Amino acid sequence: MKVLVTNDDGYTAIGIKKLVEKIKGKFEEIVVIAPKTQKSATSHSIILKGGIEFKQVDDIVEGIKTYYCDGNPADCVSFARCVLKYPYDLVISGCNNGINLGYDVIYSGTVAGAADALINGKKGLAISCKVGDFDSLDNLDMALEFISDNKLFDKCDLINVNLVKDARGVKLTHAGKTVYGAYYDLGEDGLYYPKMGEVNADENNTKESDWSAFSESFISVTPLTIDMTDYKAYKEYKNN
Repeated sequence: MKVLVTNDDGYTAIGIKKLVEKIKGKFEEIVVIAPKTQKSATSHSIILKGGIEFKQVDDIVEGIKTYYCDGNPADCVSFARCVLKYPYDLVISGCNNGINLGYDVIYSGTVAGAADALINGKKGLAISCKVGDFDSLDNLDMALEFISDNKLFDKCDLINVNLVKDARGVKLTHAGKTVYGAYYDLGEDGLYYPKMGEVNADENNTKESDWSAFSESFISVTPLTIDMTDYKAYKEYKNN
């Protein structure tokens, strides 16, 4: 299996280096294409105007070809296919310096990088951890074994994983609900500056949610889809 690794924290980020160190030797081939700079919360946006710089740089891990793309995570995956002509089977995106639970998957560039693989008929895997908690990557094998043992990629194409350091185990979860405390400060220049307040789990989350699993020190493994169709409404209409 050929793997493309990307992220949204940039190619010099600690998380992507530690991730590649962890998975090196587990796959037939690994290539890194990551953003030149920090691209968190860019979701699935792509660059449509202007030129995009694409350059090979020193390997972030010895023997692993590394490139940066001066675009967003989705651009990086597109460059792998359209410019580098790299025939990847799986995109692994991460390890993100911060969890991606619940509604975070809507905003996350990490999840979007993995999700872009689906547009090309491939598989995607997003990996995240708490801010600065890269030691949790020691438990990545637990998550990969869970995915393999349960043949999850036979059942879905996109998986979101949130790692914890002292993991009690792995749970298959659904995306929960998130409460954001974002606000804006009005500057002296008359502009509003975004501030990220507390991010918490909604009190109505189920026990099967990713938020609940994470709060109980379990690694959450969540199957996702990029099909945003509301099938409940669709089926109700069809059945009337």
